[in-house]
Amino acid sequence: MRYMSVFIWLLTVITALAFPMDSVSAQKGRSTTPTVSIYTYRTETSRLLDQNERLNRQNIELVKKANSADAKAQKAQADLAAARQDARTSKKKVKELEAAAVARDAEFAAAIQDLNAQLVQQDADFERRLRAATSVGEDLWQSEDGREVLRLIALGGTENNDAALDILDQHAKNEERANNLRTADEYRNKAITANGLRGKARKATTADIIESYEKVVFYDPDNFWDWAELSRLYREKGDNTKALLAAQRALELADHNLLRLTAHTEMGDVALAQGDLDLAQRSFEAAVVLAIALDGGPNAPQAMQENDNRVMLAALYSRLGTILEIKGDLQGSAARYDQAVQINTALVADPRYASALPLLQYQLASEQKNYADVLMRQGKTAEARHLYEQALAAFDQLVAASPDDWDAALAQATVNADLGVLSLAQSDTAAGIAYTEKALEITKRLALADPSSATAQYQLWLAHVNLGDAYMALRQTKKARDQFDQALAIAETSATAQPNDRNPQRNLSVSRQRIGDVLLQEGDVEGALVQYNASMAIDEALAARFPMDATLKRDVMVNHAVIGNVKLAQGDRVGASEHFVHAYTVNRTIIALDD
Repeated sequence: MRYMSVFIWLLTVITALAFPMDSVSAQKGRSTTPTVSIYTYRTETSRLLDQNERLNRQNIELVKKANSADAKAQKAQADLAAARQDARTSKKKVKELEAAAVARDAEFAAAIQDLNAQLVQQDADFERRLRAATSVGEDLWQSEDGREVLRLIALGGTENNDAALDILDQHAKNEERANNLRTADEYRNKAITANGLRGKARKATTADIIESYEKVVFYDPDNFWDWAELSRLYREKGDNTKALLAAQRALELADHNLLRLTAHTEMGDVALAQGDLDLAQRSFEAAVVLAIALDGGPNAPQAMQENDNRVMLAALYSRLGTILEIKGDLQGSAARYDQAVQINTALVADPRYASALPLLQYQLASEQKNYADVLMRQGKTAEARHLYEQALAAFDQLVAASPDDWDAALAQATVNADLGVLSLAQSDTAAGIAYTEKALEITKRLALADPSSATAQYQLWLAHVNLGDAYMALRQTKKARDQFDQALAIAETSATAQPNDRNPQRNLSVSRQRIGDVLLQEGDVEGALVQYNASMAIDEALAARFPMDATLKRDVMVNHAVIGNVKLAQGDRVGASEHFVHAYTVNRTIIALDD
């Protein structure tokens, strides 16, 4: 506002310079000082004080001092003139009055010089402001709105000046918006570039990309895709609270069904990561309804091509399969995964999608892996192995074609880990260790390249756990303990960073349980019980928070059964019985959920 006042005043000065008023005739009076005449002093300092607001407190004090000196000088001159006219005044008295008048004139001249010095000191600033105002005036003259501002100021009056200021205010807001959009574009380009270089540059981690996108949405808060991508990145980092807020903002900005579908899907992914199965299922089911409606017909967005909705439906069926699997509905989960596999198989074979073949192959392999997970839980190991091997062959091919493909490499590590577990379950220890070591090799590289990736950290944790399991099968407890200790360190870091999320806490529980297994095999029963009880405390807290999660209830049941067996081996039949009863009770609730 201070700058605006100066601006308006300077425009007034410019107008005054262009259209000068009639000059005022100089008044006759006493002699002038070497720099400022009495008339100039009296009129110009008054104008400066009243009109241009240039003088600060020091200026005002100097003016007061000059006024006082001026009054004293005038009085001295008047006393001298009266003495000269009075014949009774002695010559000595006249000389005294003449000396006093000279002294007062000198005092006045000194005051004027001080004032001049202060004004000269301000000239540079005045000229700068004048040049700025002139420049602004010239800029305004180049646009229709600017000429309207100058016209309103020239007309004068409060209403016209306010109207001019309103135009300038809107102009400033428009300029600020344009500058913000340019800045957002710069950060958006940086984020997109960094995402493509992830794993190949030190400043291309998930955290770095998030930092750029946070600046993007600060300067351009109304872009749907920025918020959707930021939600995905937060989820990748493991910050699901921020991820959910970003997904909700994306949903608010979605202005047609294709965007709403994307937002519901992302919100479901975040809810699933948080363990909120009900919200996740509602979100995915809402997205399924929208995906089915996007059939390429006349009401679909122009960008929606025929059959594109199949890609979305396959991904959504897969997510619903995951939720049903967690809830313990393995039959329903397998059915959803089977739908996803069938759709993606058809898309891969469709020549119309040849340009998107790598993406479709990735999606198909992902669904095959998910379907195999459920088949494993159903005991259908032969079918599961077939799907795992198909998925691994696809991911190996994608990584060979594009070694820097982060997602394909992560999926490659995941399926190697799955095949490791399956091989160990089938007593093929050598193959189990080989697959697991391959998974560990890949995830170490990915986690090192991007330490802020919660997904990479999880897969690294899982590889250590699986390799530890392999060594336990070989009764190599020291090697197993080393792997489980490394897994525990990763789990503790993740659980501390994400205290409210399901998966990091469950990983911590599993790590404790595995270390308990090692201690039990080594004969340290009390140490094993300490670890089992720590694992149990985490499991029970999670099961209470997520009552519909059958997996968490199963964790509680297993822990009770394990502790019961340890108590029984110690001869503590009462303690063992208590834990067996708890295990039975929890198992009944799991059966109720399945029903």
